Amino acid sequence: MKISKERLNISTVYVVSETIDEYGRLGQRLGIFSSRVIADDYAEGKGWYGGKGDVMPTHAIVDFESNECLLLQDGKWQPLDKDSDAINDEIRHRALAKLSREEQVALGLTK
Repeated sequence: MKISKERLNISTVYVVSETIDEYGRLGQRLGIFSSRVIADDYAEGKGWYGGKGDVMPTHAIVDFESNECLLLQDGKWQPLDKDSDAINDEIRHRALAKLSREEQVALGLTK
């Protein structure tokens, strides 16, 4: 993969992994995200007995144009923010569900 240095940034990313037992041991890596909020939301239900999975901040070399990152401990390019649009839609849906119809209209979210 040929990448120019101008496109790369060293950034904090959040790695989501499943937890496989009550001691918090980690299973497979489920995704890498540029936002802690999205990572936390994605981790819901990915842990032991439906609990929250593990969210670990780490540093990576990030190419935001191709939406990929290189975790320093792995040495290979991986997708960043997979399914983030679907996750954002779910966050919006849950937030709107907490508002009454009148509140949604007052905020200009619906007509």
